Amino acid sequence: SEVIPGSFADDIGILPRDVVVSINRQAVNNVDDVRRIQNSLKAGDAVAFQVMRNVSPRGTPNWNSVFVAGTLPNGR
Repeated sequence: SEVIPGSFADDIGILPRDVVVSINRQAVNNVDDVRRIQNSLKAGDAVAFQVMRNVSPRGTPNWNSVFVAGTLPNGR
């Protein structure tokens, strides 16, 4: 619902209206999926997100699949 400035999500380029569809190739269908995957990760793990991003600033939405990734920092 939001991307906190300076957070891991912000650092790797996730935008506020991105829709997360997978994390490390595991499907994300709801918030519980995100929490389940998040709880399996630890500092130093590589994390790849597939997100759907609306690249149309106005009018009809134009959704593109985008991959963003990074290494999970300490104190996630």
